[in-house]
Amino acid sequence: MKTIKNVLSEDLYKKCCMDLRKKFNSFCWASSSLLWTKDIRIQQSGTCMVTPVSPKLFHRLERELKPHFPDYNKLMCQYYVWQPHSGISGHTDVGRLFGATIYLNEQWGENSGGWLIWEDAESPKTGIYTSILPKKNLMVLNDKQQWHLVTSVASGCLEYRYTIQIWGDE
Repeated sequence: MKTIKNVLSEDLYKKCCMDLRKKFNSFCWASSSLLWTKDIRIQQSGTCMVTPVSPKLFHRLERELKPHFPDYNKLMCQYYVWQPHSGISGHTDVGRLFGATIYLNEQWGENSGGWLIWEDAESPKTGIYTSILPKKNLMVLNDKQQWHLVTSVASGCLEYRYTIQIWGDE
């Protein structure tokens, strides 16, 4: 996994946050319980809501982020709203060239859940894992098919966990 701090320009970061909030009151959302395969929903009782990034912002995201990604033929960018009890079971993003997450919350507490945990690609199956707490405008890039998961968001969270999820395909 690679981490890139302040990956988006401040202007694009703010525009993405505004775009996400505009979508809150529209009927454009799908549910992880319908979209995700059963293997990545194991032990997850919550639901993550998913909607595409607006086309205009998609193109700006692609321009700003392209230098960080391996060559790809197709890119997908979606907003995720991680509600209480939502998380994702361990998986490797099979079939994808890479996956990336950009965190949109201004702040995120250590006791709020939603930690990204992954296994080191250089020494898998050692039982040693790395974790990261969501941080504003941080991107985590998985371009080595590393096994990872997201812990469940705590039930008492005052705010949902907001991300942009990005996948590149050959």
